[in-house]
Amino acid sequence: MHKNLIYTVIAFFISLFFNFTQLWAEEPTKETKKWNFSASLGGEYNEGNVRNFGIKSKVQVERDDSILSFNSLCKYVLRKENGDETNNGIEAAVKVDWFQHNIWSPFVAVEYFANRHKGYEYQICALTGGKFKIYEKEKICNYSISAAFVFDQAEYTTNEKELDNTNYRISIRPKMRQKIGEALTIKALCFYQPSIFDISDYHILSQFVFECKISTHFFFDVNFDYERRNKVPSEEYKKDDFSTEFSLTVKF
Repeated sequence: MHKNLIYTVIAFFISLFFNFTQLWAEEPTKETKKWNFSASLGGEYNEGNVRNFGIKSKVQVERDDSILSFNSLCKYVLRKENGDETNNGIEAAVKVDWFQHNIWSPFVAVEYFANRHKGYEYQICALTGGKFKIYEKEKICNYSISAAFVFDQAEYTTNEKELDNTNYRISIRPKMRQKIGEALTIKALCFYQPSIFDISDYHILSQFVFECKISTHFFFDVNFDYERRNKVPSEEYKKDDFSTEFSLTVKF
């Protein structure tokens, strides 16, 4: 255990050193400062550990700054059938980027997840890493890839658990945003997160979003998500989850 902790500390400081030494060699930062707020409400159909249609809401607060950028979001989904709860989940995240408009930019993030129907009382993840901007055309497209070191702590719903409460992972995430015409924007990203000490214990999350602009402040979104946890808390839980979401979003 002590050896694993030493490896964790070494990896953490290597990540910070690598990212911060890149900052002064990059292109000049943009002088932009802007707060963005959005809220959405819609429906979500699930297949996997949860198989039903539920109501989902999301709130997001974002600050786009040339030096320090901030992004936070919270999602909540609820479904009851005949008075019985069949889905109840919450996801929340806070992320801070330094010099995010540069080719290289470091970041830190904290994520929270809870859904008893998927076997998790809660899971908290702390990340530190860096993003590499592959290509960007302002207001048209953005392609990037990031790598991060992840520490997660979880409490499982089942007592006969097959996973440790603590894990260390590497996270690889390609991401793209492409505007098509005046009204349609396509967004896609994929996380691949294998455990450092057991590569067969990995987590994959893929998200595809089609955002259609209705007016200056209103948007209609269609989201397709796929999630695979190759090792689950116990045999009663499925490894694959699919969801399709339709929502109306207001941005201001």
